[in-house]
Amino acid sequence: LVLASRQGGKARICLAMEWRGSRADPLDPKDVLEQIRTVLAPYRVRTVLSDQVMGDSLKRLAHDAGLYLDQKTTTATVRLANYASLKSLLSSGGVELPPTRLLREDVLRVRKRATPAGVQVVLPETPDGRHCDYATSLTLALSRWLPEPKDTQDTNDARRLERQLANTKRRLAKKFGPRQD
Repeated sequence: LVLASRQGGKARICLAMEWRGSRADPLDPKDVLEQIRTVLAPYRVRTVLSDQVMGDSLKRLAHDAGLYLDQKTTTATVRLANYASLKSLLSSGGVELPPTRLLREDVLRVRKRATPAGVQVVLPETPDGRHCDYATSLTLALSRWLPEPKDTQDTNDARRLERQLANTKRRLAKKFGPRQD
């Protein structure tokens, strides 16, 4: 859970929390949503943004807990642009983060990977089995303030990464011979 506000020209992360279950003691989504309602009550927030993960299932549970769940579905291009905008916002000092160690570590772990389908955001698994969950929550919380994705920037990033991938393949082929499929 990441809660963002705006102070002047700067975004401020007011709250960063997470719930973790285990195989022995898994989380109950209904209980978590009720806890989220309690945590958000002093901020007078009742709308929660969520990514596609279990979004449809959570909508009814959120409603029962007194929350409105707004499920955000994004394309790979928009997702890449949101993370690029987040990087820019962080490097320019346009966002104030709380002293939450895991949030910082999650953001630093985010990677881009060139694939045959294009450039993708990669959220590596952390040593404790998480998947950089704070990074996704942070982009959702800041999504109202992130600039709209620019197709030209995405295209330029994708082309640059595709050139880097092609150069790497050429260097590997030169060193080890052509690829044997």
